[in-house]
Amino acid sequence: GSLPHQFSLGDNFPNPFNPATTFEFTIPYGAEVRVSIYDLTGRLISTIHNQFTSPGKYQVSWNGNTGKGIPAGSGIYFYELNADPYYKQIKKMTLVK
Repeated sequence: GSLPHQFSLGDNFPNPFNPATTFEFTIPYGAEVRVSIYDLTGRLISTIHNQFTSPGKYQVSWNGNTGKGIPAGSGIYFYELNADPYYKQIKKMTLVK
């Protein structure tokens, strides 16, 4: 397959979700890539991907837990794809317990 031509961040599925959700991202060239989960106040809940990533399409999941392994409460969360320093995109998802 050919490499992607641009960055993209897919919608999470399922949404709303319980207990876990999955989404895809694509990157057109190698970069330090971080995928983070934030609550409505902008507080970092969990970082689910944080490493140098080669070009391609990736699928990541969030298990609904904080970085400390504590289940997050019901509510709206944001997931952010950050490929320093080129690209940042944020999308919204809903956790329903």
